Amino acid sequence: MLAAVKTMNRDQLEACSAPLNRFFGAVPFSLAIPVVIAIEKIWPHHVETIPAANKRLDVVRKGGLYSETFSSEKMQNMLKAVMEVMETQ
Repeated sequence: MLAAVKTMNRDQLEACSAPLNRFFGAVPFSLAIPVVIAIEKIWPHHVETIPAANKRLDVVRKGGLYSETFSSEKMQNMLKAVMEVMETQ
């Protein structure tokens, strides 16, 4: 998917939203990060219009907010819980 995205322009990315949504829903987000970066380089913030990617980005954003608030032990417990939830999705 990364190789395909790197060759796309904005119009092609827009036309490819449904396949990208399926991709982000099926692949662990840690493996999809290079694709997110490639999309951002072509079209900043477009990845936020892809529901599955945006949902996972929200989890990352919330994790960042929580990390500013909680101790490392609490963060480890929260990260474990998030990973369990993401594994079931």
